[in-house]
This record gives sequence, structure tokens and C-alpha cells, in this order.
Amino acid sequence: MYYKNENIIIREFTSQELNLFLDLFKDENVSRYLPYKSPEELKGMFEKALVDYKMGPLSRWGIFDAQNGDFVGVCLAKVFAENTAWIEIEYMLRESYWGRGIGT
Repeated sequence: MYYKNENIIIREFTSQELNLFLDLFKDENVSRYLPYKSPEELKGMFEKALVDYKMGPLSRWGIFDAQNGDFVGVCLAKVFAENTAWIEIEYMLRESYWGRGIGT
């Protein structure tokens, strides 16, 4: 999956970007309302995303600033647990990108 507009790029992570993913969860303001995941669990989530790219359309992707390539955050598309006919979209943004209209 690849999407680009004037502000952001959404694309598959590369294996070299694990630390970007892990660092996002270290920010307490960003992860405040999420269940705690150990670094090993987060690494597993990242590795699963890399495998999911080959399996089908649902996965996690990196969000990057289209102007400077800076890492913005993560978005996720998955089957909605309470109704498997629906798709749920989630996103996490680095705090420095809050309030810029990226999630709306």
C-alpha cells in the first residue's frame, strides 16, 4: 500500500525502521490510552506487519511527512472485533504532529 498527498506519505515499513516504530510507543502522551506492550511484543507487532504486507490488504503502515520524510506515526487497518464485516482504522501520531489535521 502506498498513498501520498501534499502533507503525508503512508507506506509499508522497511525492516530498518523498527526503531521508529518502537520509539513512538515510548512517548507516554502518545501511548497513554493503549494497553502496555513490552518491547518484545512491540517488535513482534512490527515483524507481523512486515509479513502481513504479503498476506493481504490489512496491516500497519508508517506515516511520513511528505515534505521532509520525517516519521509521523503509524496507521492500522484491521477487521473490527465486534463485527467482522467491518474494517477498523486506527492511527498513532508523534506528539509533534498533533493538531495538524492529519487524523481528520
